[in-house]
Amino acid sequence: MLNGGLIRGTVTLVAGSPGTGKTTLGLQFIYNGATKYNENGLIVTFEELPDQIYRDASEFGWDLRGLEEKNRVKVMATSPFVLQQMRIYKNRLDEVIKEMEVKRVLIDSITLFKSLINEPINLRKEIYSLINYFKAKGITALFTHELPELRGGELSISNFGLGFLVDSIILLRYVEIGSELKKSITIIKLRGSNHDKSIRELQVTSKGMEVELPFKDYENIMGGSAFKSVRKEVDKFFNK
Repeated sequence: MLNGGLIRGTVTLVAGSPGTGKTTLGLQFIYNGATKYNENGLIVTFEELPDQIYRDASEFGWDLRGLEEKNRVKVMATSPFVLQQMRIYKNRLDEVIKEMEVKRVLIDSITLFKSLINEPINLRKEIYSLINYFKAKGITALFTHELPELRGGELSISNFGLGFLVDSIILLRYVEIGSELKKSITIIKLRGSNHDKSIRELQVTSKGMEVELPFKDYENIMGGSAFKSVRKEVDKFFNK
């Protein structure tokens, strides 16, 4: 879907409602980087303690604790307030990034910055500063961002212009098909490269997130409650 993958040194926003798999996708990004592509990773979490991250990852067979012992992955549990302090987070992050030669970073989640900074303009400046910090170091970063459940097809990534700051946007959401909730994945934006425009099913397996085939023959996928395409049903009727 990404036409070869994320471009190195860019920042991607993984947005979605609670439970759609944002953190899991981010952890998989870090784990695969360390185990398959020789790219050490840093996980900065505001919502969970390291033990919870290790436990969640182990459900998919990802031994983050073992990778941390080998200095391939680092899990930092902190708060947006600490990260907001430029001198503090730059000193700490600089130390970890230099020591480990970090190439990938997961920030989980950027949403909590809103609880510290009320003014949208100041919030935008703060996140833009963080984005530029990683870009200057050539680090490929994933920011997770929690959205309310979308209804009626309305799509608003944020109310402070976050969608314009990042290079790529991956949207995860629920869709109802035949009285069953399924997860979907869509590439909303991929700066500097072409990308798949389809809406595909996203499966959570014992090995992590797997992208399946597009939701063909259905309409109103982005609306959250899909139904069979009328044109498809008419064609089937006349072809009997």
